[in-house]
Amino acid sequence: MVHIGSVDSAEINEVVAYLTDLVQRHDLPQKMLVLHQFRSSMITGREFVDAGRPEVAVVLHADGHGSPAQKFDTWGALQSGLPPQIHMAWKNFYDEDLPTFTPDQTMAIEPKPVFVSFQ
Repeated sequence: MVHIGSVDSAEINEVVAYLTDLVQRHDLPQKMLVLHQFRSSMITGREFVDAGRPEVAVVLHADGHGSPAQKFDTWGALQSGLPPQIHMAWKNFYDEDLPTFTPDQTMAIEPKPVFVSFQ
């Protein structure tokens, strides 16, 4: 909890290329690549992430906690400048959100998250 890491788009694109090749070579269904983020500094060069390949769905897992206003602040900030091909995901915390969103409240969020996690 002292150092927050980061990843660059070039490294993410290496993973996208690897997954694309894997799917094509083995005739597999589309794979989901989940990018976890709660600070803008965690992913550098997001605008260069290769999210246009049909073999890989790139999903940004927005990790924010606290009040609904705090969560939506993080949600909005992480969408800023996000390429349109990257899908959004939402995270609910049982013990850090005040209050925890219900499933109905979560699915009413716009844009609708394609993936939801509860921790």
